[in-house]
Amino acid sequence: MHEFSLIQSLLDSCQDYAQREGADRITTIRVRIGLMAGVEPELFQRAFETFRQDTCCHNATMEIQWQPLLLHCQHCQQESRQDTPRYLCQHCHSSAVTVLAGEDIMLMQLEME
Repeated sequence: MHEFSLIQSLLDSCQDYAQREGADRITTIRVRIGLMAGVEPELFQRAFETFRQDTCCHNATMEIQWQPLLLHCQHCQQESRQDTPRYLCQHCHSSAVTVLAGEDIMLMQLEME
């Protein structure tokens, strides 16, 4: 249930940014979450709805873009995109891969007033 701490950190970042920009409230938060970030979508949304109440995000909506796993194969030098949690090259099926994207959570955009 690390979703609660992730949301708390996200809301803290939003508050800090809104203060620096002189905004009173945030209306929309856009977040990109990697397939392998270990986030449970329903818990993440529930945590957002719970913890936003006493912040400048109290009426904000959160839009989530899910990032697939993007791998670079060290064997065949190809890149592959995984929509399932598998660390295997789709071209040669090697497990000698480097993760290029899909394991992180990133705040992409804020809309403020």
